[in-house]
Amino acid sequence: MIFKMSILLRTDVAATDHLINTGPVPMGYPQSRKKAIELLFAVNGAITNIRLYPPESHIIQSAVLRIYRQMTEILSTEGTLGYAEADGKLFVQEEFLGEKEQHSPHVRNFTAMMTNHRIRSIVFEQGLSEKELAVFMQALAKAPEAVREAGGLAGRVQDQGIVHIRLDEKIYVEVDKADHGNHDQAKGYTGERAGEQSRISGREAAGANFKTALNRIIASDYAVFTESAAAQMLPGAFIQLAGAGKKQVVEALIKGMEDAITRENIEIRRSVAKILSDTDEKLEISGYTGLRLEIARMFSRWLAVETEAVPELERAGSRVANLARRLIRTGRREKAAGIIEAWHKVAAGSDGKNRVVRERAEKMLRHLADDEVMELLMKDSEKAGESERKRVINSLSILGAINADKLLDRLRDSRSMPERNRIIQAIGQVGPAAVPTIVERLGQDGPWYFIRNLVMLLGRLGNEQHLPVLEEHLMNPDYRVQREAIKSIQSLGGEAAGRMLHEHFDDVEEQLKPYVVSAIGAMRYEKAIPWLIRVLSEKSGGKNRPEYEEIREKACEALGRMRAEEAVSALESIIRKKGFWEKKSPENVRFAAARALAEIKRG
Repeated sequence: MIFKMSILLRTDVAATDHLINTGPVPMGYPQSRKKAIELLFAVNGAITNIRLYPPESHIIQSAVLRIYRQMTEILSTEGTLGYAEADGKLFVQEEFLGEKEQHSPHVRNFTAMMTNHRIRSIVFEQGLSEKELAVFMQALAKAPEAVREAGGLAGRVQDQGIVHIRLDEKIYVEVDKADHGNHDQAKGYTGERAGEQSRISGREAAGANFKTALNRIIASDYAVFTESAAAQMLPGAFIQLAGAGKKQVVEALIKGMEDAITRENIEIRRSVAKILSDTDEKLEISGYTGLRLEIARMFSRWLAVETEAVPELERAGSRVANLARRLIRTGRREKAAGIIEAWHKVAAGSDGKNRVVRERAEKMLRHLADDEVMELLMKDSEKAGESERKRVINSLSILGAINADKLLDRLRDSRSMPERNRIIQAIGQVGPAAVPTIVERLGQDGPWYFIRNLVMLLGRLGNEQHLPVLEEHLMNPDYRVQREAIKSIQSLGGEAAGRMLHEHFDDVEEQLKPYVVSAIGAMRYEKAIPWLIRVLSEKSGGKNRPEYEEIREKACEALGRMRAEEAVSALESIIRKKGFWEKKSPENVRFAAARALAEIKRG
């Protein structure tokens, strides 16, 4: 089976000789590329009208809206929409158009416009707004000379804050400098026959070198990656192969590099890592997000086995963070989540891996955990479906361990309860790492619901040493914060927790006192037994009668839970029928006393 696969791949390699030129013409176009080509009709027409009518004209607004809708439809499935010009020919969605399409008027006009503006590529990204598109179209319609005098089209895009349109990024990458000969010829260049023959020989040599390198990779001769010629050639060849639709050859390269980057030979690992970083830079320029994800996956595999503090780790982390950020910006949150989770696994590892490797993974995550990314993820958590939301919240929790302040800022400022719940869930997943920031925030002012949520989180993530922080909030002016403090103190537990609730019984709001008694019983704080017995016989003393009786009911239950034999007499007194002048206890209190006695007798 391996032999047949090698033959198939070698046959495909033989068809790459002319790829070192401009790439083969595809037999047919997928639906998304057909739509991208058809879109050029509308773009050319709109630019003509923009030059004739003012921006507020209904004609212009309708034309831009029509283009926006067509473009959004493509972006919803493809993520990006890219056009690039190379030597007077148009490249659409990662492939050159066939000769027939290249000579159609709408393609020629669009290509000429790109050439006149000196744009190498235009990439539209998911998330593009109608306003961004309208501003860009207005700039595109202006005279190229005037635009260049004002700083160029790329400068215009940047000045206008357009973030979903990328310009002037090279998609077509030549494998060998000798390749220029063919492009010059395509432009009408005619030279001496000797020069022409030299260029042909150069192309043939480049093709032969590439085939040799690829065949060595297929044969698992990974030493080829350490050779400078291959290291310089492979990134550019990778791009051309992808653009020409040579999937089998690309897959062979990916398989070879993925295997090589986990080899025992450190020089091979380092060389492959450098080639992958170089390739990723070219892929970023070209808009090949799918292939960039493959490289990110290979980096993750490498990181999982690397034991040496090689310099290439730094650059790999930077490249992967760059990709994850772009994915998050364009709404592809699940793809970004996979990257974040893989690098977090390495950063959090405790398997004896080289400390520097873990630090590099941590550094990548710190680079990613800035305010922009955290804000985008929090917005995404609102839009995402249930399965996606879990991945987004997990990403938030990983980055939140690094930037807990951002999560807490949003928790404080949010007016949406569902959003606050999602943030609380993310912070909860951060774990004890978030506690120092939570404690710091509890010493500051904030809305009652923010303080309450902080108290709740400290009860979930803290330990007994944080009880004094919670104790302060038993005296908070808002009863809702007091209630959460009671819950959190009970959650942390211990004798100190029982003592705090006992001592602050009189400090909490009347409506919370039954809950304090219940919490003391649940924690079985036995030092409070004498006090609970006194509670049973005390008069209401002006207290609200229903709340007073509820306190007595909870005291009975607490004494029963603690099997307090010294409380038997007091409990029996509640159950016994009173004299003529004495009122008997309410039914709920008597039932609670009877249940408590039964528990005590069961021992």
